[in-house]
Amino acid sequence: MTDERFIPDGPFESDLRAILNQMAPRDVPDQVRAEVAEVPFRTIQSAGHRWLPEGRRLAGAVALLAIVVAVALLAVIATRSTAGPGSATPTPHSSFISGFVEQTDGVAGYRMLRPTNWTALGGDPIDGRVYLGPGPANIQQGIVISVVNLKVSAASTGSGAGMAQWLLFQQNSSLAGWTSGIEAMWARDGETFTLLRTLPHAKIYVLSPAPGSGLVFLVAYAIDQGQPLIVQLQASGTEADLSRLEAQGVVDDFATMVGSITAIPADPLNVVPALPTSGPPLPGPS
Repeated sequence: MTDERFIPDGPFESDLRAILNQMAPRDVPDQVRAEVAEVPFRTIQSAGHRWLPEGRRLAGAVALLAIVVAVALLAVIATRSTAGPGSATPTPHSSFISGFVEQTDGVAGYRMLRPTNWTALGGDPIDGRVYLGPGPANIQQGIVISVVNLKVSAASTGSGAGMAQWLLFQQNSSLAGWTSGIEAMWARDGETFTLLRTLPHAKIYVLSPAPGSGLVFLVAYAIDQGQPLIVQLQASGTEADLSRLEAQGVVDDFATMVGSITAIPADPLNVVPALPTSGPPLPGPS
């Protein structure tokens, strides 16, 4: 058997380190990648004075990589957030919400976690969907959440003409560009607004209505699969207090809903769980 000497910085070892690093999935942290790439060399250095031929050394390194990467992937998956659709359902912070359910709403073109104990109303491609909080929910009292997919809404109106937020999205379809255009529009119109939270694919604002209106507006702008979505929360009456909404966990729950939203194709038959639909009934079988 040929007695090879180990060359720490030789061409073979450098290429092997690069191969091991590149084979690791991108979800594996850089530090883990680097440590995995060095394991075969530390093992070889401590095994004695005779070194394995390069082919056997490479095969052993790849086998070791597969084991370590599998463990690393399990650790990465276990630490991921579980607030998105299709994953473990988060627990609500607010007593207004008994629990979340993942709602697929092909009528309005979205999928989102929504409160299980809230009342869903209407539902159409143009105006989207509305959810009423428990107890009184109207212009004078209560909490109302609405959801709309602007792409679906614009397609239903024919051109989207007159929809300022849709036109701004067409000018700049990035989240930063779209929301910058909206902020500029608000500033021109004299609206007072504050960026409340920034999520990976959405921004949540609080709008300050006219004094004495007794209303609080939260509005979220999200982009998914190149489609703009808007989620709004209106609190009125005794609920129209931002500090109170934050203390009660309502704002946290609103952020959970916004963070879970995704765009889906418009399909009035794809509504799970079932929700009421406004407009003329679907034609029955002939």
